[in-house]
Amino acid sequence: MLCDSITNFQPSDTLVVYTDSIGYVTGQNSYSDLGKADRFTNLNHINGTVSGVILYFAVATSANATDTFSVNVWNETAGMPGEIIGNTNYNYQGARDDVAGQALSIITFPTPVPVSGDFYAGIQFDYTAGDTVALFSNIDGNTVPNTAWELWSDGTSWYPFDDVDSWELSISMAIIPIVCDGSTAIQSVNYDKNVAIYPTIANDRLNVLISKSTPEANVQITDLSGRVVLSKKLNTMTDHTQQLDLSSISAGTYMVNVSFENYSSSKKIIIQK
Repeated sequence: MLCDSITNFQPSDTLVVYTDSIGYVTGQNSYSDLGKADRFTNLNHINGTVSGVILYFAVATSANATDTFSVNVWNETAGMPGEIIGNTNYNYQGARDDVAGQALSIITFPTPVPVSGDFYAGIQFDYTAGDTVALFSNIDGNTVPNTAWELWSDGTSWYPFDDVDSWELSISMAIIPIVCDGSTAIQSVNYDKNVAIYPTIANDRLNVLISKSTPEANVQITDLSGRVVLSKKLNTMTDHTQQLDLSSISAGTYMVNVSFENYSSSKKIIIQK
């Protein structure tokens, strides 16, 4: 099965969390919003499945070891999130530990969620004292048209973030669905809490998201014989997400090797021309 990860924010985007006296724009707040989602244009996997979602939380607290929130996939109905077509629960304490460890949250659905067109992915939550989550987003104006949506406290009304009755922000949130199809027998790459690489089926650009703040991360791309075709040092103290130029690399299957501090990992990508 061939899988790829998709997102709406770009490597040049700075990740932030919007907050003020009302709480978090991308999480719980005094308006009692119940959900946050991003819209995804599903171009390459028309009859695919969403096998999981990578979330990058800026804030997470937990009241206890058992409370959970829901990670959902919605279909699109009348240009907005419609029916929940797949979901699973994630523990607030797990999200809190991810944030404390500067880690991504990797959520896998028990059963892959079929998607036949554009869809929405995100979180839905309630309000228990001590439980909080809020996602990173990019800066207002970096995503035009806006892709972020919120579910109001009535549980039925969805509004895009750029609406005059919402936040009037044009942003996307740090939500990365993993979308798969059955067109080939190639095994998908593994995802972990430290590094997200996307798209794993690339053309001329490859994005690398490193969750930890480290002054130096080494990224090497090698062919299957071990020959290094690209090498770069990244500083994630300033930018967690960076882009690699693949235009000079021939089509084929490669390994992306990422190392920093005591971490080292290799992930497979396919470059198409």
